[in-house]
Order: sequence, then structure tokens, then C-alpha cells
Amino acid sequence: MRTGRRRAARHLDALAVELESRGWRLVRYYRPTEFPAALPLLRVYAGRQGRDVGMVISVRAARRKACDYVSLGQGPPEFLIACGNAKAAADRIDDRLKHQMYPHTFPHGSGQRS
Repeated sequence: MRTGRRRAARHLDALAVELESRGWRLVRYYRPTEFPAALPLLRVYAGRQGRDVGMVISVRAARRKACDYVSLGQGPPEFLIACGNAKAAADRIDDRLKHQMYPHTFPHGSGQRS
């Protein structure tokens, strides 16, 4: 379990670097000395006119010793992308958050990167 937590933290750290470079704010709920949460979590958000727009991301085990980035919210975890490509994961999260903030400018699932 301890190894799995460290591995999840490494994947979340790599994702955090990509997201911070895009200007998103982060809270890392996976550092055991600061936040001894049972499940490693990364909160990604942006403040907008007094309300938060954001997502909570975690890492879950997948087949054959792989793992997936998942979005947590109401209901079951939602698959985002397989771990291993933090840039692609950040692209997907960036698109979703921009759609939440500006739905008419950034259509959901547009997949267009400039």
C-alpha cells in the first residue's frame, strides 16, 4: 500500500507540474505529513467571481500494474486518461476546466489544442 501511495504521488506530482505551468491553482492532498488522507488527491481549481471552478483528481490502479488518472465527484470515479503522459492528462483537465468557466468559448470535448 505504501508503494502504491508513493507511485500515485509521483504521478500526481508530474501532473501538478503541467497544470501549474498553465496557471491552475492546486492543493496537494497526498503529502502524508501535511494531509494524511487515505486516498491521494489533487485539487485543481480557479476562482471565478466568488465561486470555485475545479476538479479533484486521483490515481487508481488499472490492469497489468498500470494506473489511471480519475476525476472524483458525485458518483463513481470518472476515467480521464492512463497515467504515464502527464501532458496529455493536463490537456484533458485544462479543456474541461475551461469549458466549465467559459462554456460557449470552449466547447466540452472539443479536443482542439492551440
